[in-house]
Amino acid sequence: MTKPLRQKMPTVAAFIDDLRAAFGEEIIHNIIRAGLQGQPVFHASENGHQIGTPLPSVAGESVSMADIDLRSFSAIAAQHASRAKGK
Repeated sequence: MTKPLRQKMPTVAAFIDDLRAAFGEEIIHNIIRAGLQGQPVFHASENGHQIGTPLPSVAGESVSMADIDLRSFSAIAAQHASRAKGK
């Protein structure tokens, strides 16, 4: 993310950093790029700012990221990144 977006959306930026560490920079960049180009594969919202293309919601099947606890994901992603780097 660009610096201004990182300042406006710090939680989203940190989550994306964790995703890059877990799955690889190229994969995550391609998904974000597709969302910016109108494909419903990436959308983020924080502090009144939005980026990407909203995903269609299905009543009774959709989950808001606000309802998900990501703290444990960050720890798991960090462990995977350390192992991948041989630490």
